[in-house]
Amino acid sequence: MPGFPISPTETTIYNPGVQYAIDVGFSDPRLDPQNAGFQILGVNIYRSYEDPKGPYTKVNTDPIQVGYYRDEHKISLKEEDVSGKFISRGTNPRKEWVFKVDNPIVLNNVVYQQYSEGQEVFVNIDGQDIKPLRVDGAKGLVYLNTSKVYDPISHISSPAILPNQDSDVLCKYYHVSNFVQTNLNRRLYYKLCTYGYDVIDRVNIETPLASAPVLSLEAMAEAEPVWQEAMRRNNFILEQGGERVKLFLRKWSGDSCPNNSTDHKSTLNDCTICFGTSYIGGYTGPYDILIASPDESKSLEATPEGLKPTFMFETWTGPSPIISQRDFIIRKNGDRFSIGPVNLTTVNGAPLQQRFNVSILGSRDIRYSVPINPDLVTPPNKSPAAAPSTEVIRLRKKVWEDLF
Repeated sequence: MPGFPISPTETTIYNPGVQYAIDVGFSDPRLDPQNAGFQILGVNIYRSYEDPKGPYTKVNTDPIQVGYYRDEHKISLKEEDVSGKFISRGTNPRKEWVFKVDNPIVLNNVVYQQYSEGQEVFVNIDGQDIKPLRVDGAKGLVYLNTSKVYDPISHISSPAILPNQDSDVLCKYYHVSNFVQTNLNRRLYYKLCTYGYDVIDRVNIETPLASAPVLSLEAMAEAEPVWQEAMRRNNFILEQGGERVKLFLRKWSGDSCPNNSTDHKSTLNDCTICFGTSYIGGYTGPYDILIASPDESKSLEATPEGLKPTFMFETWTGPSPIISQRDFIIRKNGDRFSIGPVNLTTVNGAPLQQRFNVSILGSRDIRYSVPINPDLVTPPNKSPAAAPSTEVIRLRKKVWEDLF
């Protein structure tokens, strides 16, 4: 028997039909014979975005003592001391007073709304409440009013209230205290860890994260034995005649890239920080997976840059990890292929197989700069492919003339 309580069994995960909410259900871990040596105190739930390997964040405060938990979007009011968080005290060319709070600001229950009047942002300077001039919610920036304030009762204009170096400045604002991603491109993973008291060693102990199984929203139910056998046979086919490739999963959430434009909601296509995804790191991986041997079809296409090979084929793999469009794979010869629409075959909510098309990436695609080894970093300002030499251009021109 392991020296720790094991995770709950008979788990379920589903969308309850409520926006920004995921329901997690599980059986009572006290009924498991392997937990007989522990006094079960509850279950802790951990969540990870994008990567099933983590990192995982605990979503509940106290151990859950019932077989159900709703992980939902939460907006909370926070009071923050911003006395030392001014990024401008009227010293820039525009003479703006601006401070930055720790979290993106939610205005009117809308996340990341920009350049709005601060109706839901409250600033207090040395005990005096003032209304901010405007707020950039996405960046967490609050601008103070520097113009005179007119009092309609006394008909007197008073100077703007601005802090000095010794002033106490507080800011109250709404922010997302628990973010649950439920958009189309979500990758949401959970782990359930049983928390209990070891009656022999007299210590509290929890299921290690590494020993807890991964729950995915796409795998809404466990496959029945007959379909588990079908998946084992599919895996046997892949092991005998499949091709081993490296899979990179595109990020759809995370820390925003510094080159990302908040106005256009996009980033530079040649950015070596996010690789065109708008999120730092760009991709998670690599994951070693097996795919069915490709039924290859190659051709040449005339482009302004010369002859470009077009290479596309259809393949399939097992149910895990969950793949989505715009991920990419790397074959052993170094070619990188973009993944197209994915057809996830399921039976009663249990995923069995993923079928998809892949097409080869152009040699100048930024995804060739994504390092296979995370320790290898692409040097900054280095293009993914060097410009063709004069000799290469001459040969391309000759091939073009020979074709026509």
